[in-house]
Amino acid sequence: MTEILFNQRKEIVVLEYVQYNDVDQLINAAFAGAPRGATVGPLRWVDGIVMLFNPLPATNEFLTRQLIEGRLYWDHLAFALMPRYVQNRISDTIGVSCSIVDVSNLSVFKDVAQSIRNKFLVKADI
Repeated sequence: MTEILFNQRKEIVVLEYVQYNDVDQLINAAFAGAPRGATVGPLRWVDGIVMLFNPLPATNEFLTRQLIEGRLYWDHLAFALMPRYVQNRISDTIGVSCSIVDVSNLSVFKDVAQSIRNKFLVKADI
């Protein structure tokens, strides 16, 4: 019988990040070049945080090896607080509709959200 292994990611390395004041600011910055009326996204939502990330593709030997070893590299991570989940958010400022996916059931995103809270948001409350 074939053995099936389920291995979680071991590490995510974020090379650059930006925190926005709210989801609307994130949408306006991330999708400013989109034509009015476009549907953009998706953003990911988990535990009161909405995020957008750009992973580095495994286009060379180093990144491929890192991926096999369970390490992801994200070139950029943008995030903001969004206490309540909604599937879609319309930006009146730039005129786009942004889809948002609830990824609360995925442990890697829960870990990212917890890390954001611990590193950035707790300090803001002090």
